[in-house]
Amino acid sequence: MSDMYYCANGKWIVETSIDSYSDYLHLFNTTGPNGSATTTTVNGYQQGHTIEETKLLADIIIEKTNTILTNTNTPCQIQNHIQTWSIQYYPGGWKGIHCHDHGSTGATAVLYFDEPSSGQDDEGAIYAILPDEYGNTKVNFWHSAPGKLLVMDARIWHGVYPTLDTRRVLVLDFEANWNE
Repeated sequence: MSDMYYCANGKWIVETSIDSYSDYLHLFNTTGPNGSATTTTVNGYQQGHTIEETKLLADIIIEKTNTILTNTNTPCQIQNHIQTWSIQYYPGGWKGIHCHDHGSTGATAVLYFDEPSSGQDDEGAIYAILPDEYGNTKVNFWHSAPGKLLVMDARIWHGVYPTLDTRRVLVLDFEANWNE
């Protein structure tokens, strides 16, 4: 998969891949506390992880994302891995619209582990609302595929369409340094 970059009205999304994604499958156990009740996750199991459990992955994401942001002259660099959690969506599971612009979060990364079996592009896909410079609202979506990584500006409102199958994602938040 080649790297992709999307920008709308100063907000950006990077689409790339992580070859070593399967090294993190062990994080999807359902023995820890389910934090879904206090989030916008519906019909899923959301569990927090320590920074240490995903430090190597976070370092890879920072390096890949910052290279793409530099190459596209985006005045932002991500840094300082803040938190990580896994979400296992069950059939019918989805995520309500939200953004991650609270506290010091400047960027959010979502790593996919599963491909939808239905063949529908939007099944279990992340959608994002991106306003253009004319005030028009665009809704885009990215289908899941094992190893696909989306990194987005934390100010982007996004959610997840309902999935027909069990689907797993790992989410990491980062601080960002805006060079504007």
